[in-house]
Amino acid sequence: QQRLAAEVKNLLARIRPFEEPSELVKVCQDLIKLLAPGRGSPETKESVHQLVMQHGAVPIVEMLQVPDAKLQDSVLKVVNQIVADRSRGFQFQELFSMVGLIPEVLKLARTDVQRSLRQEVGRFI
Repeated sequence: QQRLAAEVKNLLARIRPFEEPSELVKVCQDLIKLLAPGRGSPETKESVHQLVMQHGAVPIVEMLQVPDAKLQDSVLKVVNQIVADRSRGFQFQELFSMVGLIPEVLKLARTDVQRSLRQEVGRFI
């Protein structure tokens, strides 16, 4: 459990707005793996979700503002995996709404945005 928590902290610390989008995509992919259903015990999942809530909400919004479609797609997949958690998803939605995630996600729902991104936006909504 501690190893997983340390790994999540490390990934969240690597989320910086000035980082290369390709590096941020890798961070998102690693987060998706760590948040995957069936990974770890319920206590471990709780610990990971707490870390994301405490340290990840603002960086996630910042990553959505980077004009890179692959990064935005990866970020939306992370967000959708987080809010899909039946027991905690509503708390994340609440937190994400307070830090401005919803307007950033809705900007990606326009018709001039790639279809794959709009599909991820649809999953979020």
